[in-house]
Amino acid sequence: MENELYSLIIPTCNRPDLLEKCLSAFYSSIGTESINYEVIVSDDGIQPVNEQMILAKFPDLKYFKGPGRGPSANRNHGVKQSKGDWLIFTDDDCIPNSDWLEKILFHFNQEGDSMLGLSGKVTTAEKKSLAQNYIDATSPLTALPLSLSNSTNFFYRLWIYLKRQFVSSNEVLQHGERISSVVGASMAFRKNDLIALNGFDENFTFG
Repeated sequence: MENELYSLIIPTCNRPDLLEKCLSAFYSSIGTESINYEVIVSDDGIQPVNEQMILAKFPDLKYFKGPGRGPSANRNHGVKQSKGDWLIFTDDDCIPNSDWLEKILFHFNQEGDSMLGLSGKVTTAEKKSLAQNYIDATSPLTALPLSLSNSTNFFYRLWIYLKRQFVSSNEVLQHGERISSVVGASMAFRKNDLIALNGFDENFTFG
């Protein structure tokens, strides 16, 4: 998969300062690694990001005006502009960890053609109580096993939460296990597979 092209797609809407922080974090994570990638920003804002300013700081970025129909349509618009074999998504208000891309590429290379896509965990930067962390870990912002998503048993959900804190995610979500949802702020798909599914459902105009 060394010769494949990876497309990072960031839908944005009226958050130029946050977008700049997101892009800065992503480019910093690349470092000196030799990765064949492109970065696409699809801008749905009423007052578009100053394209010249963004391109001056990130000259290889590809900037497009979005369709103005919500996040799902904006992501699909980014997909249409992309040339990558794999599509990686995050949101403009996210700060990717320094190893975020590295971990995504690791799973791409490990699973190859057998993997349709993947999704990661999104956390907040603020310090939170144990109860707040529990809610976060079992919320839609985490790619949940289907069994956990459907469970109303507090102790089972708590056990999954504690397990997530001390073991790797691979031990929580077993290989090939079905999940109830993916996280828009941290997800990736093989482009051909996403297109075969007709992309993101544009009836969802939020999230």
